[in-house]
Amino acid sequence: MTLVKSVGEGRYGKVWQAKWHGEDVAVKMFMSQCESSWRWETEIYQTLLLGHDSILGFIASDIIGKLQMTEMYLITDYHPYGSLYDFLQCHSLTKATMIKLALSASAGLAHLHTEIQGVGGKPSIAHRDIKSKNILVKENLACCIADFGLSVKHSLRTDEVEAGKPDTRIGTKRYMAPEILANTLDSRHFAAFKMADVYSFGLVLWEITTRCKSDGMCSTFCGFVKFTA
Repeated sequence: MTLVKSVGEGRYGKVWQAKWHGEDVAVKMFMSQCESSWRWETEIYQTLLLGHDSILGFIASDIIGKLQMTEMYLITDYHPYGSLYDFLQCHSLTKATMIKLALSASAGLAHLHTEIQGVGGKPSIAHRDIKSKNILVKENLACCIADFGLSVKHSLRTDEVEAGKPDTRIGTKRYMAPEILANTLDSRHFAAFKMADVYSFGLVLWEITTRCKSDGMCSTFCGFVKFTA
């Protein structure tokens, strides 16, 4: 695998565009102190039946020890448009594109939230950090959801909530639901996590709609998308 260029940076490390077996891929490199986050996100991506057109495609993960350093990689599909946040900074949208972005992103969130029962089924998953920087834009201008390091999952069979990070006041403040900001979210009920996701997603939809042109003008005030998420 050959790293090409850095395309992003988050709380856990950097994201690189890379070449792997002749194909463009994205490589999320975790800092050594974030091994638990790498393991949890890898586990989420490897969840059976998680695959969906609106979920970022997972390829592989690996952990490599070099001298006194540990390097942890998470390899996924690469999408040159980058995040929805970045895309909205430099594109105004037609109504058709606005609808495609919104519907594809909502399809991804609905698939995450849906439990598929039966042998080899899929648990319900709540993202807990829905924002435009954690949604990518594919070349066909459809969205896919990424970055599952803060997610939680739930099974109706056991009624247990599993989390990589058990804190309830977690995520990006600007997108947090009021009950998370007030630290009143009832973590005993998984539906509360899904409702918090929907609140955050509502703000993402607002970002998308503010970039839609109407008679040559953005339909509403566009300055909102200039904030640092």
